[in-house]
Amino acid sequence: MAFTDNQLALIKLYLASFNRAPEKNGLDYWSTQLASGKSFSSIVSTVFSLDVVKAIYPDVLPDDAFLTQIYINIFNKLPDPEGLGYWMGKLALGAQRSALVMDMINAGLGVPDGTPGKAFIANRYTAAQYAVNVQLEQNASYNVNTLKSAMASVTGDTASILTANKIIDAINTGGLDGPLNPISVTGATSGYVNAAAKAAGLSAVIDLTGTNAVAGNTVLFLVNDALFPTSITYLLTATDIKANKVTVKLPTTANWGTDGTKVLSVKIADVPNGKISGAGGHVTLIVDVTAPSAPTQAMTTATASLATNGISAAQKAAGVAVVVNLSGTGAAVGDSVSILLGGVAFTTPVTRVLTASDISAGTATVTIGGTSSWGTDGSKTLTARITDAAGNVGAAAGALTVMLDSLGPTLSTASPADNATNVALAGSIVLTFNENIAAGTGNIVISNGIGDTRTIDVSDSTQVTIAGKTVTIQPTLKLLPSSAYNIQMASGVITDTAGNPYAGISNITTLNFTTSALPSYTVAQAATAVAADPTVQFVLSDTAANLALDAATNSGAGTYTTNRAIVFTSTPSIAQLAAVDAATTGTLTYTAVSDTAANLATNTGGYVKAGINVTVTDTATMSQLAAIDLDNTTGSLTYASGIADTAANLQANSGGYVKAVTNVTVTDAPTIAQLTAIDAANTTGTLTYASAVTDTGANLRTDALLNSGAGKYVTAHNVVFTTVASIAQLSAVDAATSGTMTYALGVSDTAANLYADAISIATGRPYIAGHDVTITDAATIAQLTAIDGATTDTLTYTAVVDTAANLFANTGGYVKSGTNVTATTAATIAQLTTIDTVNGSGTLSYTAGLADTAANLATNTGGYVTTGVNVTVTTAGTIAQLTAIDAANTSGTMTYASGIADNFAGYAASTVIINLINAATAGTVAFTNAGAETTLNVSALTLGVTINGNGTAETLTGGGGADTIIGGGGNDTIAGGASADTITGGAGMDTLTGGAGNDTFKFSTGDTGATTGTADSISDLAVGDRIDLSGLTNPVTLFAKLAKATVLSGDAATVTLAGLTDSTYDAWIATVGGNDYLVWETAADGSATEVVLIGTAAPGTLANWTFASNVITVVA
Repeated sequence: MAFTDNQLALIKLYLASFNRAPEKNGLDYWSTQLASGKSFSSIVSTVFSLDVVKAIYPDVLPDDAFLTQIYINIFNKLPDPEGLGYWMGKLALGAQRSALVMDMINAGLGVPDGTPGKAFIANRYTAAQYAVNVQLEQNASYNVNTLKSAMASVTGDTASILTANKIIDAINTGGLDGPLNPISVTGATSGYVNAAAKAAGLSAVIDLTGTNAVAGNTVLFLVNDALFPTSITYLLTATDIKANKVTVKLPTTANWGTDGTKVLSVKIADVPNGKISGAGGHVTLIVDVTAPSAPTQAMTTATASLATNGISAAQKAAGVAVVVNLSGTGAAVGDSVSILLGGVAFTTPVTRVLTASDISAGTATVTIGGTSSWGTDGSKTLTARITDAAGNVGAAAGALTVMLDSLGPTLSTASPADNATNVALAGSIVLTFNENIAAGTGNIVISNGIGDTRTIDVSDSTQVTIAGKTVTIQPTLKLLPSSAYNIQMASGVITDTAGNPYAGISNITTLNFTTSALPSYTVAQAATAVAADPTVQFVLSDTAANLALDAATNSGAGTYTTNRAIVFTSTPSIAQLAAVDAATTGTLTYTAVSDTAANLATNTGGYVKAGINVTVTDTATMSQLAAIDLDNTTGSLTYASGIADTAANLQANSGGYVKAVTNVTVTDAPTIAQLTAIDAANTTGTLTYASAVTDTGANLRTDALLNSGAGKYVTAHNVVFTTVASIAQLSAVDAATSGTMTYALGVSDTAANLYADAISIATGRPYIAGHDVTITDAATIAQLTAIDGATTDTLTYTAVVDTAANLFANTGGYVKSGTNVTATTAATIAQLTTIDTVNGSGTLSYTAGLADTAANLATNTGGYVTTGVNVTVTTAGTIAQLTAIDAANTSGTMTYASGIADNFAGYAASTVIINLINAATAGTVAFTNAGAETTLNVSALTLGVTINGNGTAETLTGGGGADTIIGGGGNDTIAGGASADTITGGAGMDTLTGGAGNDTFKFSTGDTGATTGTADSISDLAVGDRIDLSGLTNPVTLFAKLAKATVLSGDAATVTLAGLTDSTYDAWIATVGGNDYLVWETAADGSATEVVLIGTAAPGTLANWTFASNVITVVA
């Protein structure tokens, strides 16, 4: 029932104050108060003053505790801080607690669903209304405890409302309840009760779960919540209770009322005690016992031709659509229409459920599926009937008669017949079938299989005519003579009138024939024949030149070639074939083609084809040959002019076209390996390559050294190095070819080889000029200077090896940071220090040792005197200095030829070496008491001195001044110093060494010797030195006479020496065995006396000698 606003407000008040639904008496009381004019707020105040309410909400509760209790009772949750603060603020502003409670419950019911606490208060409010409604219906006031119990069962779950309702219902029903589960109705299909089902009788299966029913209780049946007009009841038995289920057969006479939707339900009643449950087991049924009416109009086919020409097999398989007119049937949405064959359903039923669109259109299209069985071919009658959604079946009507024709036509006869011969070229082809036919879709194909294929569309009325059972084919152009033709067509090109396809012809043997032959004429013969009969047919057979010439007439339309079958009697070119082909629609017969590689490879017109022999008239590329070969397949391929392609393609030789005797031209820069491979493939064929041979230096040199250095592939060709080249590689290649050499990556070789190349600039062969240079080993300063001067490009090296002096001087700055340095001569401490500073992180090696003053070596600045280093002391050292040096170099040697400058008291030795370190003034130094072998060295003196020997074998060494050195009677070794010295050997066999100055070598009477082995000798005659012969008064008595023939070979210019006593003596310079000789001879006896001049530069001619005042001077 509907509640008044006051009743709803009182229900909320009871929930907030008493925590339960109102009992009827209380509700009536407060409703009367309100009706009498009392305000609702005063009633709220009165209720909250009652002891029972104060027990729930004591006055002593603080505001926050009071509000918390309200939250728990109304919302079943603790207050959130925001909400608590809000309501605390209301109380602080003077709001009454009783009024606040009503505000809170109304606010809780007004929040959105899902808000915490909303479901709890809403469910309690719904359950309370149900309790009040039941009391009002029963006009009874329920016990307060029962109402509290009902409210206590309500939670935030909506299912708890049913629990509370059952507690309320139990007061009236004695615990009985309606079935929880819906009734199951047997006989109703998909919820429909049709006439057949109603007549057969329905059965209701009732599940007693939740009813609390016992044996003796009565089941009451209701339709639309009311008892049937004629009551339908059932008395439950113990068996039913035990089964917890009962099946009740409803009488066929049950009055359901008019057709429509019905709700079937039941109640359980305890009749003796006057208790009855609420209704339950509700199930919705649609009662429809009225059958649809039969169609009033005949059906039609969706495709009009089906009724006229019949239904073909393809149409049957695709499905036949019929249109049912629904007028007068009363059909509704959800009803179905069925198609019957001869009044009987198809084996696979044909049915359509009607839609709103069908009802709106008044027609329904139903398709009889391809799997439906129609039976044998012939006339067929179709009808339709309507079955409503309830299953009521209407009568069949709307008959449609159609013809079923599912077999295709077959070929009866053909003209010309299969295997016919001498068939006319212009005759027609006639095919006759077993039934009337029609044009389908597709082509009739007439072909001879070798180029003449006529593809004729069956719908082409200019070439195809169909009448009744016959199809006549008349090709537009005549067939070719002497040609075996066959006729083929796909299934469906010809059909019967129902559309069933003729199976067609899919091979060349079922229907084939041969045409008659034509005569063969040359162009000249054709001219005569056509002049006699312009309609004459013939095959034009002539040379390619004649045929092409005729084809060019009439602006390329040809004269006698026009539309003729052509036979070439000579090999044509592509252009000739194209010209003839353009002039004729006839076939071209030829066995070979000859043309350029480009034309043949392009193959415009596709004239190079399988089996055609091809001749290439110029050089071809590998790809052109491959393209031609691909087109002519089994035909031969001749290319006498050879192949021209890249080295890579020729080396790969894909397709094997480079073969014995093939002439080959390489169009780009080849490598040695590529040339070798190509040469091996074409054997005796020529190999031409104009571009530079491009390869690594090693490969190019290997080739260049072939044929005794004349080379093989590099010979007379330009060469490009792809790697850094060595001098040996460049030399070998340069010697083998007259072409240019390009080596952009530069030159890399040893310093010696690069230096030799650098100084060859004067000869015009500097390979390094203008190229980057890399030195692979250690180089000298001189080598670096020469190499650097020979090239303007980058010079790369990692090590320098040279004398200590050169490395110290570092001319050109080649010793730099990071350069590894090796000194090849003994170095001074100062030299090593400078070198070590300059080369920074580079290594410093001085295996030749050190040569320095005793003072420097003993001091050992920089620590260069180390273990194993050989040391040469260049000055006389003290005993202490030598001891220090010896301790530093340990296992290294120590040489101190300059002797010791120290106090020799108590020192005794068999050999005395005396080095004069310095002298204050020029003077004479002489041996006063020397041993068997004496060395006198004054090389450190800067002033001129006179050195006298004492008669023993002596070594006399001059100093830096102009010295006079006189040997004694022994065999002396005399060395001058740096200045102009005068050296006299004395009586013995002396060796005279002038030194660096312009020295004078004096020979005097007493220096006699029979041979060069006993005569005085000069060891270092040089430019500026003089030989003084003024002391020789009579050379013939002083020197042994030797036959001129035994001393000299050949003759030389002679000169008279002025100042000699006997002016008839001749003198000349001669060279024998690598030595120069000064020779005297008298004209009388031919004897010779010689002075040996050792170590000269062998000037060889008197032009290098001058003579004056008995002195011979060596000049430049």
